[in-house]
Amino acid sequence: MDTVFAAIYDDRRGGYVNPTHARFVDRFVSLLTSASKRPEVLDAGCGTGTYWSTLVAAGCVSFGVDHSRRMLARARAKHPGVETVVCALQDLGDGPELQHRFDGVLCVDQFLPAREAGNRRPTTLWRRRLASSASARGRPESRQGLLAQSPTSSSQARTTPHHRTGRAMRKDEIVDVRVSFVASDESDPADPTERSTEETESGSHSSPPAQIDRARHWLGGKVANPMTKYPEFRDNRDAGIRADDGGTVVVEVESASGEVGLSTTSGLAAAAIIHQHLARLVRGERASAHTRIWDRMFSSTLRYGRKGLVLHAISAVDLAIWDLHGKVLGEPVHELIGGKIRDAVQVYATGPSPALAARLGFAGAKLPLVYAPCEGEEGFRRNVEIAEQARASVPDDFPLMYDCWMALDVDYAVRLAHAVAPLGFTWIEEPLPPDDYAGLRRIRDRMPPTMTLNTGEHEYTAAGFKLLCEAGVDVIQPDLGWCGGMTEVLRIADVARVYGVKVIPHTCGMPNYHFVVTQPHGELAEFPVLSPDGEALAPQHAPLMLGEDLPENGWLTVSDKPGFGLTLNPEIRLVPAVPAPRTAP
Repeated sequence: MDTVFAAIYDDRRGGYVNPTHARFVDRFVSLLTSASKRPEVLDAGCGTGTYWSTLVAAGCVSFGVDHSRRMLARARAKHPGVETVVCALQDLGDGPELQHRFDGVLCVDQFLPAREAGNRRPTTLWRRRLASSASARGRPESRQGLLAQSPTSSSQARTTPHHRTGRAMRKDEIVDVRVSFVASDESDPADPTERSTEETESGSHSSPPAQIDRARHWLGGKVANPMTKYPEFRDNRDAGIRADDGGTVVVEVESASGEVGLSTTSGLAAAAIIHQHLARLVRGERASAHTRIWDRMFSSTLRYGRKGLVLHAISAVDLAIWDLHGKVLGEPVHELIGGKIRDAVQVYATGPSPALAARLGFAGAKLPLVYAPCEGEEGFRRNVEIAEQARASVPDDFPLMYDCWMALDVDYAVRLAHAVAPLGFTWIEEPLPPDDYAGLRRIRDRMPPTMTLNTGEHEYTAAGFKLLCEAGVDVIQPDLGWCGGMTEVLRIADVARVYGVKVIPHTCGMPNYHFVVTQPHGELAEFPVLSPDGEALAPQHAPLMLGEDLPENGWLTVSDKPGFGLTLNPEIRLVPAVPAPRTAP
């Protein structure tokens, strides 16, 4: 088979080179040669040396690897000066055949076949072939060392109908969806199940950390929540609600043009839903087809989805596609969803220190409720005392709010509202689980008229928020990273407008602010205080992503950078989030 195929390969192709692949290789070479006069390039799965003319003409020192001896022989006949090694791609890096380090690794139209043969191992092994200064991202990057995989593959061609028709790819066509954890060090394995027990239990996957160290953070301390009823979880919210799920997941959606849209979600389970189910529904679609893609994802997962973890996964993919759409067009997302009504949005601070929020000019401060109904009258008195101390620390007219995180019952919530209303508290938030529509109605009917009832952080889709509006809540608070993404929050806003209900989204970083500045009544948004002690501002997306807009004097001006304006920190290294299936020895 090797002999026959090698003999006819070039003749059958007739010199044809896929235009998308050619542009991809040109870009790869351009980036390499901008950093080195004679970069050394490993062509992984080189076949008969289709791209060696381009590499040699640009001054690259080329090396070829392929499993076919016959094809390598034909490649050497065309380019005698190129060194070759017979090796299967999924084994590259394991053996002694090739111990050289390269400035770049190029893999055109061979990555998915190799991954199917060796699962997730190829990219892990190929990284070993990169020089120590190299960076392995799985796509071209403007730095010296590159691991570049072609944006299309034969596997994708089999699942995307237009490839069979021979239609040229559009630049916004989605060619890849990736989910990754953040590597803790240079030796981090591709399989996240191989991390140490200590690392898994701490939830840490990066250095510097790509997510909050909750063990020493105010968010993970004593905060009232549905698990407070159990004594062993009473003094630490994370002890009751934390999942050892792997932590932050980076979602990347790549287009044929090479642009990459970014978002994040949390946990191996969400990553698996994206990798094993949603990705195939997205590849081959255009980044501009938001409604179509969202419906494909939601409809396909109805049998086990509708809410919860599946919507987290759908939201992450949806936000990454909006980011990609903006980057392909060179436009910010706020322009794609209707344009800014205002340049900046006023923000309130969520954290344990109202004094910090007032000092920095925020529009108000939201405090976490500390004690739950199971802690009796003493707990209730302490909640009121905390509210009194907060009022004493800020000006009399500075708005305060209480976040109850689904920890209360109807009577306790009503009593709390009446106790803190004289202190200038403007709302209580999420006193009950969002499904308790009757309970929310009873709270609203009995609350002081000067306060609003806010909820929805843990609700999903326009259908769910319609029920909240019908229950009589005053403000809904969808989280764009959970409720269904940008595509669905636009529908949620339409529902709220019909019912005359305000929308103040739960924090989700830059997607939140791009949405709010386009809304007619988007006067307010949330900004979390993420320093461990709650006494200093910190970027929401750092250190994982760069380019975030930050508030000044309580106002956040949303920039016009493409997409959501965020880029991956080049110091962060990613590893595949979904473990490779175990194979028998």
